[in-house]
Amino acid sequence: DDYEPLDEIRFVTDVAVRLASLPGAIAVFNPGGELLLDPERIRGIRTREDEGGELCVNAFANVRMFRPEIDPDEPWMLFDSVGMGQVDLQDHEAAAPAGSCEASTVAGLVYSMAEYDLERGGVVGPRDTATDLDDGFWRARVDGDSLLEPPRPVLRWFPDGAEVPEMLLGRDDGDAPPSSQ
Repeated sequence: DDYEPLDEIRFVTDVAVRLASLPGAIAVFNPGGELLLDPERIRGIRTREDEGGELCVNAFANVRMFRPEIDPDEPWMLFDSVGMGQVDLQDHEAAAPAGSCEASTVAGLVYSMAEYDLERGGVVGPRDTATDLDDGFWRARVDGDSLLEPPRPVLRWFPDGAEVPEMLLGRDDGDAPPSSQ
């Protein structure tokens, strides 16, 4: 009854960091977040959080970048978080035409939305909007299955107003209410 997923992942992460201080250990691997980090980096993330900074999402979840095979004449970039299932939340995917946004800006948006969702208890959903660090406007349009491995529930974000390939929408009508793929 008193299960709190964020407290659990903090505990497991702190145990892993302590184990990584044993002779011969060089890193902490979190398979659920596909994340391999130096113990000092995780300690810094956890310390920052303990001192009132942002939540420790980047201590247990990762953001990845891919170029999906859609149309060679109009390439897109796809970013995703992996690991939010460890705190009982969906992951986030963000897709944009290649070259339309800085990769670090889109990765930052994905981390920010994961952190915001964690902080607020999983309230982010389809049709919600967000602004990235470059003041780009994004809209969540698909709430369904991930386009990338591992299979998991995700919320997919696109630059507002972008003409999105159907393959990225996961449905026939881009204006239809969000649904699972």
